[in-house]
Amino acid sequence: MAIGNLTTGQVEPVLAPGAPSVHEAEIRSRVEAQRGPAALADVPVWQSRELGAPLSGRVAAEEGVVYAAIRAGMVWALSLGSGKTLWQSQLAGESIEGDLTLWRQFVLVPCRSGRLVLLDRRRGKVSRALTLGDELRAAPCVQGDAAYLAVNKGSQGEVHAVYLETGRERVWRVPARVRAAPLLWGSLLLIGSRDGTLYAFDAGLTGGDPLWSFATTNQLVATPVLDERGETILFGSCDGALYGLGRQGQARWPPLRTGMYAQVVASGAISGGKAFFGNSEGTVTALDVATGQPVWPQPARAGQGIAASPVVWGGLVFVGANDGLLYCLDARDGRVVWKLPTEGPIHCAPVITGAGQVLVSGSGEGSGRLRSVPWHNEQWADMAAWAESDQRWAVAGELWARAGDAERGVDALRRARSFVRAAEVSEAGGYFDRAAGDWEKAAAATGESRDAGLVFLRAAQAWGRAGDTASAERCWQQSAALRQAPRVIVRCRGGEKCQEGDCVQLAIEVANAGAATAYDVRLEASGAIGSLPAVEVGILPPGATRHVTVEVNPTKTGTARARLRVSCRNAQRAPEDPFECEVAIRVEPRAVHTTVHVHTGPEVGRDGVIIQRGTGPAGASGSGAVRPEVRIGRDGVVISQAGTSGAESKEPDVDREMTCPHCGLPTPVDSHYCNKCGRRFDS
Repeated sequence: MAIGNLTTGQVEPVLAPGAPSVHEAEIRSRVEAQRGPAALADVPVWQSRELGAPLSGRVAAEEGVVYAAIRAGMVWALSLGSGKTLWQSQLAGESIEGDLTLWRQFVLVPCRSGRLVLLDRRRGKVSRALTLGDELRAAPCVQGDAAYLAVNKGSQGEVHAVYLETGRERVWRVPARVRAAPLLWGSLLLIGSRDGTLYAFDAGLTGGDPLWSFATTNQLVATPVLDERGETILFGSCDGALYGLGRQGQARWPPLRTGMYAQVVASGAISGGKAFFGNSEGTVTALDVATGQPVWPQPARAGQGIAASPVVWGGLVFVGANDGLLYCLDARDGRVVWKLPTEGPIHCAPVITGAGQVLVSGSGEGSGRLRSVPWHNEQWADMAAWAESDQRWAVAGELWARAGDAERGVDALRRARSFVRAAEVSEAGGYFDRAAGDWEKAAAATGESRDAGLVFLRAAQAWGRAGDTASAERCWQQSAALRQAPRVIVRCRGGEKCQEGDCVQLAIEVANAGAATAYDVRLEASGAIGSLPAVEVGILPPGATRHVTVEVNPTKTGTARARLRVSCRNAQRAPEDPFECEVAIRVEPRAVHTTVHVHTGPEVGRDGVIIQRGTGPAGASGSGAVRPEVRIGRDGVVISQAGTSGAESKEPDVDREMTCPHCGLPTPVDSHYCNKCGRRFDS
């Protein structure tokens, strides 16, 4: 346990719906790393933000930013920690309907007009807009640089695969209109339609007939979900039944009815071999993925009707209902743990951050209020008892501490062997003798590590506040007897992007975060960029920082990963544990530019193509000199060049490549098709 990290922090990851349980591990890591106050107290709770109109769908969150859209064509970027506006972008004349999706540096916004708009995540500016059909009402399914979208054209539907880097498209046609997003299952492309049929296409081919289809008795308006083993897809129909299919379209088990007059209009969530679906009657059904049988004694009652997908997180199921309530259910038995009122019906799934922050919006009538609440929703004691009954002692200890029962919190933390956190809870409650005892237990657990002296120091301070001078003196002596060691760390502060063929300068920062001087500090780099000679940094006093520049030359486009390793010795010249980190270097293709030197003025042909004829290079004389002919297109790209005769020219060779007007990458000038994207040239 590292006492030296009391003030450090890191960006919290964001979990998509259906992500595995992590809250116990997350809280325990916070406790063990000692990041300050109680773990749950660190959850950002800014309660709510009004966006002026109902939200279009589920928000997206990543790297401390929340992206939300309202139906009136406005997209917002909000701070995940404070809820403050970072930027807002108005898409003139557009109506947004569907979930937002993040892809690289863009926010993908589906517009009802049939357009997919790409917004820059940093500034909210429109980068591109792709027109795909007459109607687009669902978020894309993104894999790599390909976005698969379901659109409508007249009485039929289409699935478009749009390659976002090049703009190239592939299309599959569906006999009926579509409403849900497609699902990519290996080589299969799945899409449900209004005629109640699930169609499976070959994702490697464009167009053609479906490989197989599966018919239900009513419309399919929700995207199927894939089980954790990748063997079964599960989906619900407006006929109120749940279905499970194999890769060949065969039924895994008989359809499971969820209600007499129910409709399933939202996707499910899968976790721990269980699938969770809501229906229009307001019940949530949990079924075993392998058998298709219910796992709860009876479906959970969650409101007037459910049109939003549930989310499973930390052994809990979160689902919004048409009664404007967000329900938190126990995934084991369907029991309602708590419920939160919003201003309108909830039609989109909540988003949960790694710290346990729940983002939910009432998307019905109202002002479009986005809420941020902790997963425990102020039910400290109830949740503490639940965690304790499940023997999750670290979680229970934190919850009891927040509930104001320091004694039970300390007892649970001790059972989890989180002595540092137990000591801090005791100190907060004024029980300094108990805190001192826990500090000593924590020091004993650290052994001879670099932090043991600091822990004994905290114990001495606690004994002193408790009035036990003899124990305080004993801990002071133990603290002084333990060595104070250096702790050298390395960070990359810039230079993680370059063009193909260029050298990149990595700005490296080496710092001593320990309590003693570091000697013989040595920096090494290796990985996909190859091994580089070690850099001798020298001596680093406590708190000192050195800046080092490392030059690397990646040989391939894409992402090259470099591993940085720094080592040092203590005052006794004994080696300390090395510190390592990884740096991702993005190598982009180099754009090809051609410069042509011509000595005479241009001639313009009838087709608008400029034809330049020169008199030959300076100094070329005699009958052997031939004037070069250069053809340049409207965009300034060299199309052709006739060479010289037997007299040797001093002019530089012209690179016989042009820039493809479709994808922007270099390709030979004498070809009729681009060798990168495969599209034909107009001329």
